[in-house]
Amino acid sequence: MKCYSCSKNTQIKKVQKYQYTGTGLKNIFLDNIEIRFCDNCEMESPVIPKILILHNTIANAIVCKRTLLSGAEIRFLRKNLRIKSQDWAKLLRTDKSVYSRWENDLQSVSPQSDLLIRYLYLRLLEERKDIRLEKKIVESLSDMTDEKTAIVIDVGRIEDYSYLSFVEALQLAQVQDLRTVTSDFELFELNESTAREMLVKQL
Repeated sequence: MKCYSCSKNTQIKKVQKYQYTGTGLKNIFLDNIEIRFCDNCEMESPVIPKILILHNTIANAIVCKRTLLSGAEIRFLRKNLRIKSQDWAKLLRTDKSVYSRWENDLQSVSPQSDLLIRYLYLRLLEERKDIRLEKKIVESLSDMTDEKTAIVIDVGRIEDYSYLSFVEALQLAQVQDLRTVTSDFELFELNESTAREMLVKQL
């Protein structure tokens, strides 16, 4: 396959702990992902399979994690349901300016609002996509922690995820000396190949 930057031939390498920031999140790491590398211009492009399923898996992992939601994670859940911020704020019974501060990390979300966001997300997921999360999240959230958590997804098993210390995951990713994806996160009703092409073009 040709390089998108210089049109030279690329080679494929498979890596672990690739920091995938194309969603606007910094704590997502992909295992067993293929990277197209150009020896000529040193351009690196990740091959993201089943990107819409991947984003659903990320959302599920966010809902079940044992640390409070960050602003970026709250935004991700909202966008995964394709809801406007003012409508999401209304459903949460909060002022839109307060909600905006949550998403932009200008104000911490309370534990009560954090829990409401998770449960509301799951309820709307059932109503809009007819998807029910099998994992029992009450047990997951009964013992919250302050440790920053990384979400790790093996692209070979795209619907499964695990958690790791963010510091440890970042160290493993940096050892590989790979750049991360920095495209903005916008979800559309696309087929997988189109979604992948759009993501690569934004690199």
